[in-house]
Amino acid sequence: MGDLSLNFSKWEFKCSHCGRRVGPSSALIGILQRARTEKGRPLHIVSGYRCAAFNKTVGGVKNSEHLTGNAADVISNYGTVEEWTHWGAGGIGVGDAGVIHVDCRPGWHGHVFRE
Repeated sequence: MGDLSLNFSKWEFKCSHCGRRVGPSSALIGILQRARTEKGRPLHIVSGYRCAAFNKTVGGVKNSEHLTGNAADVISNYGTVEEWTHWGAGGIGVGDAGVIHVDCRPGWHGHVFRE
């Protein structure tokens, strides 16, 4: 179904500001696909890659993993912090906007931070 994995396609990760796509990395796709497979229901990508201008507009940090295709924001009720850690997320950002940030930064294993 997808061109990146069984359930994910490139178009889901493009910048909603400029349309450019960087990544997503195979590590990120692996995390998201594991989540999708185990949950057995669709996983909506709210935000994947972000260009620098869009990242600044949405208040993203200067060195955001979104800038390199290593992060995605998904609907927060899809999985718990523990589940995202189990699925392999390195950084897990918990915010108040109804989304959760998951990334695959190396050397981090389920590190939780507030967005």
